[in-house]
Amino acid sequence: MSCRRSPELATITLHGSGLACYDLTSATGGGWHEARKGAVGTNGWLYRLLVALSGITLILVVAYIVLIQDNRSVQAGINQRQQFINQSIRFGRIDDTLIHALAATAVSNKDDRLRDLLAQNGITINPTTGAPEREAPPPAGTAPAPAGR
Repeated sequence: MSCRRSPELATITLHGSGLACYDLTSATGGGWHEARKGAVGTNGWLYRLLVALSGITLILVVAYIVLIQDNRSVQAGINQRQQFINQSIRFGRIDDTLIHALAATAVSNKDDRLRDLLAQNGITINPTTGAPEREAPPPAGTAPAPAGR
């Protein structure tokens, strides 16, 4: 028995004795146009579209990485400012305690030099209670008077 070639690609011919013949024209180079019908060629519009989409994807990934690095540096700056604010609040409480202690010492020891020092920094002492009071800051636009020596 012999196999005969059919005109279709990759056809199987079964003969009565169980012998199978395969047509391999596409595997040997014949029928190339028929076998590549659904594939993406290097000169088609689909190929160009896929290359453009992959280029855009690559650009977007690089931009994403750059933005993440920029975001990290901005976040580090914000964290430093928040730490400064937290420390300022804590130091503000220490400053108030220190001013109260200085005012109490100035009243109990009748220390005029300490009262003058506190007054130069905008803190007046209530003579009846001995509690310090901060003076209101001068309005914006007016410069404080220079301290004489």
